[in-house]
Amino acid sequence: MKYLTLSVSRKILMMLVFSLFLSPAVIYAEESGAISVIVEDENKKGRNAKKYVRKQTLGVRKMNEDALDLVEQRKYDEALSIYFRALDRVEQKRIKDPGFKAELLNNIAQAYYQKGFFNSFSFSNNEPYVKAVEFASQSVLVQEDYWPAYVTLADVFYKMKDYEKVDHFYSKAEEYIAQDDKEYPRIEKRHNLVKRILEKERKKAEKNNEAE
Repeated sequence: MKYLTLSVSRKILMMLVFSLFLSPAVIYAEESGAISVIVEDENKKGRNAKKYVRKQTLGVRKMNEDALDLVEQRKYDEALSIYFRALDRVEQKRIKDPGFKAELLNNIAQAYYQKGFFNSFSFSNNEPYVKAVEFASQSVLVQEDYWPAYVTLADVFYKMKDYEKVDHFYSKAEEYIAQDDKEYPRIEKRHNLVKRILEKERKKAEKNNEAE
């Protein structure tokens, strides 16, 4: 059984309403601007089965892409506005796609993190980092094996110099990311750096204890 998602204009969408009475193979998603077409195949028992799995629509995916472009331009507030509208739509329409929701939450976390990193004029202003931790944590609650959120958490705590937490979250990222992923060497390299920092701090603490 094959699922094809087609984006249609509002005019064509209205025309297709009438096709519902003629063709059971066309089923509307819960969001305007996208439909799913089901192609029936004969299964092993020789019966035609109709199944429909709701996926995120092109409208929400486009909002996510637009927000990503704004983050690259360092227009963080505009990006966050779009992200939150997309998140509201996912929740209100009950779009069941944990992977996409986890990605969206982590993208919000990344926008806050980068906003704090590039736009903060005071190193004591941790509000964007607190928000980044909040949304990245929600991301892994939605999908535990979504490793980019663990990297976001590690990056935030590295900025805050909490190396114990950085070590923990890089370990979680390495647990879930495939070793042949192109991002794996970068994560491993940064994790090794943090391990060296922790080892240096441990030796310094031991030396101080001996001096006392």
